Amino acid sequence: MFCRDKCDIVEHQANVFAARAEARRLREQRLREGQRNPGDLEQVLSWLADVDEDTFYKWQRRASDAIAEALWQG
Repeated sequence: MFCRDKCDIVEHQANVFAARAEARRLREQRLREGQRNPGDLEQVLSWLADVDEDTFYKWQRRASDAIAEALWQG
């Protein structure tokens, strides 16, 4: 169990890093093009990168439970 938890944390951190990097790339592109307001994707990526780890896992568990319930009933 410890390894799985540790691997999940590393994966989450990698996803956060990727989201921040893509949001930064979109911001730089937007500024080069002279646009002042961020687009939807840039805003969502920034928001997701700021979601704390506990909230992320709570959502992940809820989604997993909902999928399992749908499959069980389906």
